[in-house]
Amino acid sequence: MIKKTMISILLFVGLVSMTFTVSAADQTLTIKDDLDDVYDAYNEEYVSKLDFDIFEISAEKTGKEVTLKLKLKEGGIIQESSLASINLYSIALITTGDTYAATYVGDNLIDLFAGQDGFEDLDDEEGLEQLSYACSVETSKEVIDVETYSGGGQNILSITFDLYSSDEELINLQADVYQMMLLSSEIYEDDLYPNDLYPESGGDSGKYYIEAGGTVNLIGDLEEGDPDDYNWAWVLDDSGGVLKGQTASKKFSIPKNYSGTLHVYSDDGTYYGVTQFFVQVNQTGTNNNNNGENNQPGFELVIFIGAIIAALVIFKKRQIK
Repeated sequence: MIKKTMISILLFVGLVSMTFTVSAADQTLTIKDDLDDVYDAYNEEYVSKLDFDIFEISAEKTGKEVTLKLKLKEGGIIQESSLASINLYSIALITTGDTYAATYVGDNLIDLFAGQDGFEDLDDEEGLEQLSYACSVETSKEVIDVETYSGGGQNILSITFDLYSSDEELINLQADVYQMMLLSSEIYEDDLYPNDLYPESGGDSGKYYIEAGGTVNLIGDLEEGDPDDYNWAWVLDDSGGVLKGQTASKKFSIPKNYSGTLHVYSDDGTYYGVTQFFVQVNQTGTNNNNNGENNQPGFELVIFIGAIIAALVIFKKRQIK
């Protein structure tokens, strides 16, 4: 009987643990660009340049690992930077945790140009950190290690690295390509930014006001379209927490000004838009804890300990009998 009871306790504890450990599923986002829209910034006109035109960008997530790919149109070649031209290929992955900006230059430009006429002090120049790597990934927090990358001489650039957490969901992709011809001073650019419309974030122009201990109700709306066709993610900047749904609620206990970003997107990566929201939590003299919510820290631990105490009581009663 004791063995059976112990098994029941372990199963219960396991279920409690599983309840609070949920990982985001693996995902794949793919966004295509059907336009021949390489921009000649030097001549200020659109030109046909197939070897530099973006055809598709994608992101494939497996656990924490994600692989970004930028595919050029047929005939295109990922060109490494050289003494004749500087080539930059950038892919920005937006998740519910952060924005990961991956940049490929195909060579260490600092080493490539250092020592050349006019570039003797290149190592001391500010703002050129991203040019110190053949391939790099940066976020708002730090530089992320690149696991693998490839693409030189091909038409597909591939960059693999780890996200901060496997719980992050892929929201959107953006891409830029840039080529500066050093001998002729011509500059060519192409980009893919699939955000055309912007959702409303509710409140007073996206601003919400509550007292400490209160709960804010976030409400979003679309300028057009059916809200049920999209995913809604309210990403809090400070805590990194994510609230889901067109309407979402959260309790704030500490007086402070909070900010966040609302992303509206579909499962296939189609992006509706993005907007900011702000929550101002004011000081209050009362402890508002009568809203029926149990959001106190350590709530999961209380359930866990309660389960063990209850099991011990059962043990003692059965031993007495």
